[in-house]
Amino acid sequence: MKIALVTEVYHPSVNGVVISIDTFRNELCALGHDVIIIAPQNKYKHSDPTDTYRIPSLSIPWTKDYVMSRPDASSYELLRKQKVDIIHTQHMFAMGWFGLRAGQKYSIPVVHTYHTLITEYTHHIPLLGSFIPTRWMIQKYLINHTRRYGNAVNALITPSHAMAHILRSYGIRRKVNVVSTGINIKSFDVADGDYIYTRHGLPKNVKIVLFVGRLASEKSVDLLIRSYAELQKFYTHTRLILLGSGPQQQEYEALAHTLGISGKVLFPGFVKPDIARHYFRAAYIFAFPSHTDTQGIVIAEAMAAGAAVVAVNKLGPTDIIKNGYNGLLVMQTVTSMSNALQRLLTNKAFHDRLVRSACESVKRYSTQVQTHELVKVYTETIRSYASGGPTGI
Repeated sequence: MKIALVTEVYHPSVNGVVISIDTFRNELCALGHDVIIIAPQNKYKHSDPTDTYRIPSLSIPWTKDYVMSRPDASSYELLRKQKVDIIHTQHMFAMGWFGLRAGQKYSIPVVHTYHTLITEYTHHIPLLGSFIPTRWMIQKYLINHTRRYGNAVNALITPSHAMAHILRSYGIRRKVNVVSTGINIKSFDVADGDYIYTRHGLPKNVKIVLFVGRLASEKSVDLLIRSYAELQKFYTHTRLILLGSGPQQQEYEALAHTLGISGKVLFPGFVKPDIARHYFRAAYIFAFPSHTDTQGIVIAEAMAAGAAVVAVNKLGPTDIIKNGYNGLLVMQTVTSMSNALQRLLTNKAFHDRLVRSACESVKRYSTQVQTHELVKVYTETIRSYASGGPTGI
């Protein structure tokens, strides 16, 4: 089949949605499907994969990662000429409505993936997001918008069962299909944890606690830093590595200094995936304090690399982690997180048992398995649409 992936953000920006697009595109092409990507123009240098099409946009002064998409008549004509079998939108604003209207105009079924719990990100909106009353109004608007868009497309996908439950609470009437972004499990077979010890000059007896993600307030990295400070009172032969970049990095560096652990907390910044996998392999524990993530790609990667995982018991992680079997789910408190870290560091048998179970359970999150699930959604949506059946599956 021929598939159009329509997105509001793409390279050179890199986030969870972009990773999802690239992961599924590569695997769909490997299965023999034709995939095109339609994204807004971006003035920054980028190298697009084959069959990527850019449509008009305006830059946004306060960010280089996002632009304001402006689909025009030529954008619709571009999509019409591609003669795709299905349109898969990744966002529900300008590009999402473009994809939906193009589908209605040209009789093409539209699938949408709800990637992000956007109501948890309203504090990033300049001025309006800083005040509780306006933030509440924006959140109500976003919920209503989600319900309207989700009920208008022909099929809906989200990365976790927890997110599916939230969408149903918004008033989404159709079935919500759960398809996660897969990971390349085999890539961790060639990862070299020793490389990280050498890179940072760490003694081999030091155990690494790792976080990978955006250094932003919605990830609750401050919770992990405070939990690690508590851990240091009992277990000193560790290092906390916060791998990533973001607007709160300087704030987190200052927090580590205030807590007296700045020498034990490393901030390597953003690294490319082929380097990141070495960090995953080096980790003894992977800690994930976020309560807003709709899926747990990095959790699955950590499991595949052989780390024991501790995560806050919210949203995406709850799909992957069975508490006490292949990882630990904890309350969003310093005490709960630090106690879990200490338990894994002082009980090697328990740590190793979690790791063995995780390596087995993570297999269902491979790129191959999840792409086959995505193809099932595409196939059934096209079949239902062609037969005049109900929208959604």
